Amino acid sequence: MRWPLPHLLTLLITLVVPPVAPGTTGQAHADEPPEGFFIRTSAGAAYLDEDWFARLSLSLLVQRDNLLTLDRPGWTEGPESLGLRVHSWVPLHLRLGAEDGEAVVREEDWDEIGDWFRLLRVVELGQPGASLHVRAGELAQVRVGHGTLVDHFINTLQLDHFQWGIHATADAVAWGGEVLVDSVTDPALIGARGLVRPLAFADPTDPVARRFAVGGSLFVDPTTPARLSIDDDGLYIVDDRRRLAVDEREATASLGVDAEFTAVRTDTVGLTAYLDGNLHAGRGAGLHAGLFFDVRPVDGLHLHARGEFRRMGRDYLATPFGPLHAVHRLAYRPVRTDAPDASTQRRPRLEWLRGEGVGARNGWLAEGGVDLHGWFRLLASWEDGEAEVDTALRLRAEVDPPWPVLLGFFLARDGFDPADGVLSLDDTLLVSEARLFPLPWLHVGGELSRRWLIRPDGTAEPATDYAVLVGLTLGL
Repeated sequence: MRWPLPHLLTLLITLVVPPVAPGTTGQAHADEPPEGFFIRTSAGAAYLDEDWFARLSLSLLVQRDNLLTLDRPGWTEGPESLGLRVHSWVPLHLRLGAEDGEAVVREEDWDEIGDWFRLLRVVELGQPGASLHVRAGELAQVRVGHGTLVDHFINTLQLDHFQWGIHATADAVAWGGEVLVDSVTDPALIGARGLVRPLAFADPTDPVARRFAVGGSLFVDPTTPARLSIDDDGLYIVDDRRRLAVDEREATASLGVDAEFTAVRTDTVGLTAYLDGNLHAGRGAGLHAGLFFDVRPVDGLHLHARGEFRRMGRDYLATPFGPLHAVHRLAYRPVRTDAPDASTQRRPRLEWLRGEGVGARNGWLAEGGVDLHGWFRLLASWEDGEAEVDTALRLRAEVDPPWPVLLGFFLARDGFDPADGVLSLDDTLLVSEARLFPLPWLHVGGELSRRWLIRPDGTAEPATDYAVLVGLTLGL
């Protein structure tokens, strides 16, 4: 049996790194260390893909709060400090009760080029909402523009395939832009959005001039599956890396134009109206009209809401690049057919649109959230329309107070009949974690998630995995 270098490093450091003295990390939040260099190790048990493993992991975190200052006329309204965060993660899963001929080390963690990018899991410059923010590596909860094309996007949906992507945003006084790439090794989504505030070019110092903006977007899936390979028994073919074999691919594109106007912007109340027109090239077009509303009634409390009406043309799908994009492009919905083979198998989204499709219709979205001192955040979003494919649910909660506890939860579900149960876990993405820090250098916790796996018979479905861990943090 071979032990790759990351496995050996994880095992060695997990066994020899000592705990730090209480209080030396100076953590203000449970899982948010201050500036410096930190080593975190953990050990525990994990249930993955219907098998039990001993998990050993090593995390390295480098954090610099004030790496550089951005202060350029026309870019920022004043000096703005940008920090840097670099996070490396090396997991090692040892199979418990491995039988003869069965690998002790879980090979799926390291059998692809993209898996090795875990060694540099996240590199982040700045913070979301800053004039400049760049995040490379694992991406989560990405929204581009008003979220009518890309919203709640995640690039690490599948358990066995780690993706290293890039999301960069720039927001100057009179212009702005975003770039998104889901994976640098095997891209399934590449795109950008640009915007201008035409009135701000005339007077960059007038805050009212920034209230009106127009933008344009282009997103491309260069290798969209149009048909999967099927064996003699009518089942999808799966390769040795548990990927569905694709028989036919096409490049597809989605284009959008948008406009927004901020009618109210004070220290306590904000109201922004937007209008987006999108086109899925060769498939359909849609129109989105909505409002963003936020209010800060007291210090530390932020309430925000969003409402949207949608007019969707034939074969138009709202927000196609959501949290389940990586799965839906391969296995979306069955195509009704009289053929005896594969009639219940999920087809790629492009094949379903061509074979089944959906007619013109109306739809809507309602979203609300609360942020309390940054310690407690809650977001709930519901989408619906005149077709089952329009239904979507998003729930996200974060608890990160000054005392030593951390809780996180995200649920996403698309294209279901509410009569079958809104909170059913069928075809549902679920990611949750809980950590308790009884001492500054010690944490215990658990993880529970449902992420997609490709089965040997070619079916794509979410599988439940969970872990219980104990870890140590060393600050240098």
